[in-house]
Amino acid sequence: MTRVTKVNLATATPEIRAYHDEISKTHALTNMKATLLRSPVALKAVLEWYALFDAVKPWLGQREAILFCFAISRANACELCTTFMRRAIAGWGENPEKLNLDEREQVIWDYGTQIAKDPNRVSDALFERLSAEFNPTQIVELTTFGALMIVNNVFNSALPSGVGLDPSLSACAPLRIQIAPISTAILCAYWRATAADLTAEHLAEAAAFLPPDGHLAGLPEAVILHALRADDPVAAAHRLAAACAQAPGGPCLSDLSPCPAVEAARGLIDGLRAWQSGAAKWNEIEHSVLFFGPPGTGKTWLAQAMGAEPGIRCIQASFAAWQSAGHLGQMLAAMRESLAAAVAARPCVLFVDEIDAAGSRDDVDSQNASYRRQVVNGFLEQLDLLNRSEGVLLVGACNNPDALDAAIRRPGRFDRTIEVPLPDRHAIFSMLMAALGSYLSSAEIETLARRCTGASAAAVDAMIRAARSRARAADRDLTIDDMLAHAPGDAPEPAVDWRVAVHESGHALAATALSVGRVTRIAIAGAGGLTERTRAPSQALLADLERELATMMAGRAAERLIFGDVSAGAGGDASSDLAQATRLAAAIEAQLGLGETGPVWQSGDDLLLLRSPQLFPRVCARVEAAEVRALETLRPHVGAVRALAARLVVERELTGEDLRQSLFLPMTPSGVPPIAPAGEEDAQWP
Repeated sequence: MTRVTKVNLATATPEIRAYHDEISKTHALTNMKATLLRSPVALKAVLEWYALFDAVKPWLGQREAILFCFAISRANACELCTTFMRRAIAGWGENPEKLNLDEREQVIWDYGTQIAKDPNRVSDALFERLSAEFNPTQIVELTTFGALMIVNNVFNSALPSGVGLDPSLSACAPLRIQIAPISTAILCAYWRATAADLTAEHLAEAAAFLPPDGHLAGLPEAVILHALRADDPVAAAHRLAAACAQAPGGPCLSDLSPCPAVEAARGLIDGLRAWQSGAAKWNEIEHSVLFFGPPGTGKTWLAQAMGAEPGIRCIQASFAAWQSAGHLGQMLAAMRESLAAAVAARPCVLFVDEIDAAGSRDDVDSQNASYRRQVVNGFLEQLDLLNRSEGVLLVGACNNPDALDAAIRRPGRFDRTIEVPLPDRHAIFSMLMAALGSYLSSAEIETLARRCTGASAAAVDAMIRAARSRARAADRDLTIDDMLAHAPGDAPEPAVDWRVAVHESGHALAATALSVGRVTRIAIAGAGGLTERTRAPSQALLADLERELATMMAGRAAERLIFGDVSAGAGGDASSDLAQATRLAAAIEAQLGLGETGPVWQSGDDLLLLRSPQLFPRVCARVEAAEVRALETLRPHVGAVRALAARLVVERELTGEDLRQSLFLPMTPSGVPPIAPAGEEDAQWP
């Protein structure tokens, strides 16, 4: 890929044309030099490599100088530069891949490799070997010569010039062959070619014992070689099957309930397999995704399930682990080690957790700004290097993607950003069935799933482990009572459930009546509730935002409508109804140009904005007006609020077609819904 094209002499400046004529007398104008010619000062700096090459040749020799450059270029994985060196070595009649080095050449090779990989880690032992061969002046010249070779590597890797290699180098480039992963077909072909007196029946018997191809592909090379040393194909197949059976287990993607995040993960794995088999090029598939959502929703499980797929490994890292390594330099080194481990383990999934801990270079907080900037820059550098390393799927996870630096989120670093919400009741049922299907009936698991509605995947997993521990301590099989004893949250409280159901029904019906989006899920979760909806297309007019505000306040409005008072359920943390409504109202007034202050924008976070004595009363008035509008919107539908809330108390969660129908339940002539909670006579019920 050409990132910067060669200079066009027809349109170049007189200075560039003059310098072109000058260097053409002494140097062949390769693609690299023709690109560098865009900046004569840059080309002059790089051409100093030739001066140093001439300086070291008298005491180093041309062969050792070429070997030194070859070692550096190989360590830096610079294809163009290594091809130059391969051509020179092949010209000596030697194989560049099987060099026979004497002691002095080995020192040069080791020193070149190390200064390319990490010059900070040139050991005393290596420098002692180097000093035994060369004097201080020669070491200075050799090191500077190597530094300029690294400059050449950096330029040719970062800014590849021209399409492909120069014609004279193409024949010297290493041949790239995509090798398919080990499979039943490959093993059978191997046995047919190597096993004496192999009958068709014996081969079929061996093939029948082999594990699936995906599992075979995940076995280390040493395990496969050990199995193939068996006396015959059937014994070898038994060894391979046993090795797969001993592989560490864990849920695969097929064990997880379908949802957009799981489908995206499957798409990445399918793309990786297509690349493995040679059916697709790396630049033809997606190879990164950022999952976000509240803690405990299963982002880590999802990444581990990707890594549990046959033939795929999972390398886990996190900003917390990197930061625990020590100061900034040690943190960045730990980051580099994780990414290097992923490249070495290809094909694999690199899972980086807590990415939002990197912060953003745009953060208005000046404290630790320099540290934050260097961390973000270091992470971006590693992402770009990883993007050029085929065979590694990058999976990131965070709670709040808005806290990330914009450069981290851009396509090319993370191809997609997908929310991982709290699991719905169906997903919880699937988790419980997979873990407890041999102990509990479907009806019991359905009861548990209802009880756990709104819980995180982590909370459900903790419940299962605690229940198993309880049963083990009692020396008996697990029962539903063990599970209920450790179910997340307190036992359902009818009065609380009824108020929560009314609150969430208000949100759902207001969203429907005001056309601010399609409600996809409402649920009672512990002592709280949740309403999920899609966002309707919007022009972000003031009328659109005021409908959104009314929907945010509709939970409180429904409580006031049914009970005559309101609870604190709309308030709380930064994700609460009141927090969201306050932020939106403050933005309307101070940042979106739709308030009384007109087309102005004020910087600062929400709390700073609300400290303004002029702004605060306007925000309060706007939120209060939104609640009044929500009341007026719901008042004609009070029967529907009661009916939907009654249905929600029974079901604990409504989604899909059940929810769609429930949003439009018919009323009896008296306005009372046709269903009510069975056996409930409390005056709080409708």
